Amino acid sequence: MGRFILKIEDLYFEYSTVSERPESDPMPLDAFRSYYGERHGSVGLEDLKERLERVEAKGTSSFEDGSWKESVLCNRAGKGEEYLTPSGFMSWVREFRTGDGLGEARESCDDTNQVTQVQRGAALKTPRRRL
Repeated sequence: MGRFILKIEDLYFEYSTVSERPESDPMPLDAFRSYYGERHGSVGLEDLKERLERVEAKGTSSFEDGSWKESVLCNRAGKGEEYLTPSGFMSWVREFRTGDGLGEARESCDDTNQVTQVQRGAALKTPRRRL
């Protein structure tokens, strides 16, 4: 499964290019490094430095996207797999920053079903993105 690391307002999270929604909660960098190591092990940590350099430069670890907003252009993070706007993502991150991570934006990001890469490509006619 493909995942980007995204950074919004100094909080980091993983975003799935398959389910087209966040795969982790937003968190400060130290907590994200710990999470990433637990989730991906030593193999995942080998490329973390390079991926975080891209994140710091443009807000996304994607090679092709120029910003986190471009990385979430085709998302299904809203309620009922609807599109969640960039401002919706920012609201979701702000809820975690203030400690109210269970609000409407958070529910939107959780209320989705995963789709396969084949379904996504056929439905959106978009090529796979290189991580």
